Parts: sequence; structure tokens; C-alpha cells
Amino acid sequence: MKTQQENVLALNYRLRSKLKMIQKSLALDEFEIEGFEDHYGVEIQEVLDINRQIFNVYLEEKVK
Repeated sequence: MKTQQENVLALNYRLRSKLKMIQKSLALDEFEIEGFEDHYGVEIQEVLDINRQIFNVYLEEKVK
């Protein structure tokens, strides 16, 4: 079973990977961001979800 720290490390890795993917995709778009919300909305929502999971882990540790 993973420790809380291992969970956070895994979540941080996923977060960095997702942000790098968005960054590369934006660079390839050459500032043609019409439909930005439709195209990147899912990825950005995943970033927010990962951040929420990390925050919840820290909150759980504070409550203990």
C-alpha cells in the first residue's frame, strides 16, 4: 500500500506531465487558440482534479 508521500509524488508527476503536454500543444498551435476551452477544457479540468487530490492528501495529514 502506498504511503501518503508516495501518493503525492505520483500525483505531482501526473500533474507535471499533463502541464507539459498542454504547454507543448499550445506551442504547436502558434497562438491559434480558437476553441481553447473546448480543446483544452478536459486537460485543464484534469489538472484541477489532480491539484484537488494533492490538497486533500495534505488536509488528511493535518487532521491526523
